[in-house]
Amino acid sequence: LCLVHDKVVDTAILFRTESGARKHSLKHLSSVLLKRKIQAGCGSSGHCSEEDAAAALSLALNRARIGDSFRLYDRPRRKNTIEEVSMMRRNNNINATTLSDGISFARASRPICDTEAPIVVLGPDEWLKEHFTSQRSSAHALRCENMSSATSGALFAWLSSQKRRANLIWAHLVVDEKDAYKAQMRIDGVMDDIIRH
Repeated sequence: LCLVHDKVVDTAILFRTESGARKHSLKHLSSVLLKRKIQAGCGSSGHCSEEDAAAALSLALNRARIGDSFRLYDRPRRKNTIEEVSMMRRNNNINATTLSDGISFARASRPICDTEAPIVVLGPDEWLKEHFTSQRSSAHALRCENMSSATSGALFAWLSSQKRRANLIWAHLVVDEKDAYKAQMRIDGVMDDIIRH
């Protein structure tokens, strides 16, 4: 309700995330912090005012007794290299050479955040959806289900083009070879081709 209470302890405010961006439900707080399942079917809505009040009281008392360490912690957000490079480009941070997770591009022939050079990602459809197409990025996403696919050749086209040479290529290539030796030979061949380009 966004109200400040003078004499009421509100668990939604007491247990806000560190960033303050969201409030957790009483059901979630009770489940994680108290290891107690509530609102599991008492009445038609699942809420039982007595059960909710007991859970809220336990949460508040534990917080008072244990202190600030009795809380939920924000889950660290998974870093996405392409999203981070795209953000650097949007912010015109052209001379950046290191990402927040320590990945360094100091030896790149052009600055990694050069807004003229394309970023290319190549991989299976599900992987692209999970890592790139759901993110706000300036990457060219190319679907390639396995290394035998004709699309895998696009990787070399982006490397060899003088006019639109990719500045960053991220590939997740699937080897569709059953024999381990042949699979390794296929991977080695692709790696040699990448190094040559």
